[in-house]
Amino acid sequence: MEPESYLRYAAPFRTNGVTYNGPSIYQYVWIAPTLVTGADPSNLGPTGPSGDVYTLAHVQVDAQATYRIGHGFSAMASGLNLNNEIFGYYTGGTQFVNQREYYKPTFTFGLRYTYTRER
Repeated sequence: MEPESYLRYAAPFRTNGVTYNGPSIYQYVWIAPTLVTGADPSNLGPTGPSGDVYTLAHVQVDAQATYRIGHGFSAMASGLNLNNEIFGYYTGGTQFVNQREYYKPTFTFGLRYTYTRER
């Protein structure tokens, strides 16, 4: 087999990545007490429990690999959230967590066929 054709049929393809999502605004809900009486009963302002809703910062590790078998077939495998990171929301400040979502790692495996004529 020529080196070029060996690479064309048997070279694995891998991707992996780390995703960082910093705290970001999810919903604007804070209303200044000067505009609406009683809008901020804690009197802590926008960083209190009456503040805006943010997503919690999280780092998620994902990976994917594809192996070209030949004759249009390739095998693939992927894993999401390999580090079992928590996702959630907080209001105003991180001490006022509204919701935490726990997802376990997810794995997928498959066989792909591409209907193209190989050279």
